[in-house]
Amino acid sequence: MTIPVAKVCLTMDAKEIYYASWNLDACDGLGFMQTDDAAHGKVAIICPANLLDEVKSFVGGLQADGMNITIDSIEEQ
Repeated sequence: MTIPVAKVCLTMDAKEIYYASWNLDACDGLGFMQTDDAAHGKVAIICPANLLDEVKSFVGGLQADGMNITIDSIEEQ
């Protein structure tokens, strides 16, 4: 059985990648962060597709905390 996954591509300040990743890790089972281009702040969150709304909420929470982060694209696989 294959579980559908989603990939949420983000851009953020490079210095904030560790902080965002650390917070995502604290949300057990939500997903994991992959760094695609650290120098340019390009990362992706890989998560089960059924948790996509929670990941969007997580990103919104980071934005509400003042983090400069944008969702570039969302791919469901």
